[in-house]
Amino acid sequence: LNLSGKYRLHAEGRIAPGVPQLDLIGGYWDMLAAKMATKDSQSIDSAKFGGYYLGAIMSTSLSPRVRTFWGYKRSQLDASLKFKAGEEPTLLGTTVNSFDTGFKDDFFIAGIETPRSVGKLWSIQLNYGLKTQTFSSKVSWYGKYFELGLNIYPEGVLVVHPVWNFHLNF
Repeated sequence: LNLSGKYRLHAEGRIAPGVPQLDLIGGYWDMLAAKMATKDSQSIDSAKFGGYYLGAIMSTSLSPRVRTFWGYKRSQLDASLKFKAGEEPTLLGTTVNSFDTGFKDDFFIAGIETPRSVGKLWSIQLNYGLKTQTFSSKVSWYGKYFELGLNIYPEGVLVVHPVWNFHLNF
């Protein structure tokens, strides 16, 4: 489950010519499959994998068919896994009762978007994590409510993560 929201503080050029559009963004995600998998497991008692993000994005038109955007995003991921009593695994001679991990990072974001048809856009985005000092990217196609895309994480092992988001725009 992914939910993203965007609130436009002002449109491009509304305050004065050349002033970029400013949006506040936020989102929440929860991997429901992690919770559902515990029902079929004999050893896992509970599992959680989710998080949120908050930020601000500025965007401006380079031409009628190309817009650039840039901004800041704070993102947090939480993951936990708890084992049933008597079913705990042993790792290097130590019984593991649970895992509880996650991360919090601040990202600089930059990208471009271009319309493909009425109400449909292609977007390419590059993110840089200040704390982790890693790059990630996103390629997506979206309309007013839905977004289909690929998140690409090139650190270490290349990870390509498909996404399908529902957007609420105010």
